[in-house]
Amino acid sequence: MSTRIVSWNCADWLGRKSERVLATQPDIAIIQEVRAEHAGALGETYATVWDGDPGQRGLLIAASTAWSLELLHRASSRHMVLVRASSGSEELFICGVWAMPKPHGYVGSVIRGLDELPPLNSDAKVIVAGDFNASVVFDRNHPPTGHFNQIAQRLRGRGLES
Repeated sequence: MSTRIVSWNCADWLGRKSERVLATQPDIAIIQEVRAEHAGALGETYATVWDGDPGQRGLLIAASTAWSLELLHRASSRHMVLVRASSGSEELFICGVWAMPKPHGYVGSVIRGLDELPPLNSDAKVIVAGDFNASVVFDRNHPPTGHFNQIAQRLRGRGLES
């Protein structure tokens, strides 16, 4: 089965920008900076899981009607969720990320969230996607404990590659 996955930081106002996502015809979309009131902007043909605080922007995972979504875990550091996406016999685990700087810095927040994820079977199909607010490009401006490599090491520890 071929699955089209899109990740995008919409920088708010998904309600005005939804056509940009829909033009890509995603099966699954991981969208950062979405307000709760815009979580349904992709239409009734998408199931959604939204994570955030009331009145604030959050993280949205949306799946076309061929897929069902089940929230499995919400990390203590905002915003990271683990969702099971199922379509027939196909099963994906999606870890959506929109890293926030407080209280552990962007890299620290992602690492903390990854450490909190429940274990998955070694043969599980796992996708970690979103806005990490971290990159090797930014590393020169941060101490080694804030380098993206720290995230990459945690992913490798779970059998995943960046």
